[in-house]
Amino acid sequence: MILKVFKLRSHEQGSVLTIILVAVALFAALMYTFTRTANQGTSDTSTHGKNILAVSEIMDYAKDIERAIDRAISGGCSESELSFDNPLAAGYVNADSPVDKSCHIFNAAGGGITWQSLSGDINDGSEGLFQAEAQIQDIGETNFDSQSVDLTLLFFGLKKSACEQINKNLGYNLTSVPINDGSYVSAVKFTGSFAYTEDINGLAAAPNPSPCPGGLCGRSSGCFQEESVGQRYVFYHTLLAR
Repeated sequence: MILKVFKLRSHEQGSVLTIILVAVALFAALMYTFTRTANQGTSDTSTHGKNILAVSEIMDYAKDIERAIDRAISGGCSESELSFDNPLAAGYVNADSPVDKSCHIFNAAGGGITWQSLSGDINDGSEGLFQAEAQIQDIGETNFDSQSVDLTLLFFGLKKSACEQINKNLGYNLTSVPINDGSYVSAVKFTGSFAYTEDINGLAAAPNPSPCPGGLCGRSSGCFQEESVGQRYVFYHTLLAR
């Protein structure tokens, strides 16, 4: 038997090597793309999950405070006697609040609520603001004066995704986050008095009175974006409609 040995010519050897190298490179690129996509999907899912949890916490917190205020008023506290004084955020001392602290929302003798900060990395670290400077349009009276100002909880600097999740949780059929006219500039903390300086209605460039319904008109809670300056995403909740 005669054995024939065939040897690849040098240029054929080079072609085979090139094909192998290209195949390896393509496989590596495919694996990189797959891994990156998988990691991105995991990251997006994780972020979405955190948003849902944090949004639930903020809504529960707002509702707990609203109920504590209702109990305080039912127990004899007047609007001007309510106090949000607490050991973690200064500036809420109300001189007209009873010394027995029965009208203190963040005290065991009063509302029994514990001060909370936002979790889940959904805002810029800003603490909640309790104030009576804004009129939530079509909630309670809408007279554009201090008599129709509502007692409100606000959280500033939210992430857009968290803002969208809030409005979704509230059942609002919105195609985008409502834009609120101007920028929310008041940072006055509630210490017993009411003053009209802001409107919340979720309508951009709105005249006074604003053309409700629309935006966030008649909605006691929600999230909007400022129209100007910082263009922050802001959560609000009406604690006491007036």
